[in-house]
Amino acid sequence: MRSGRLSLGPSIGAARAGLLFESRDLGGLFFAVAPEHTRLVHEGFKRLGEPCWEIGEVTAEIGLTVR
Repeated sequence: MRSGRLSLGPSIGAARAGLLFESRDLGGLFFAVAPEHTRLVHEGFKRLGEPCWEIGEVTAEIGLTVR
């Protein structure tokens, strides 16, 4: 499905798509890190016993693609 600047892969159902627009704060921390620093960030979180996930990447393309 493609709508404006959002493109959803065929495996993304309505429930998952709705999460993209959820306004409640779930208490997580979302931030960007330069690719050359990701290992350092992961090591720091691990040292503190905290979980850390990479969830995407910044590209030159305009819009959002969810697969």
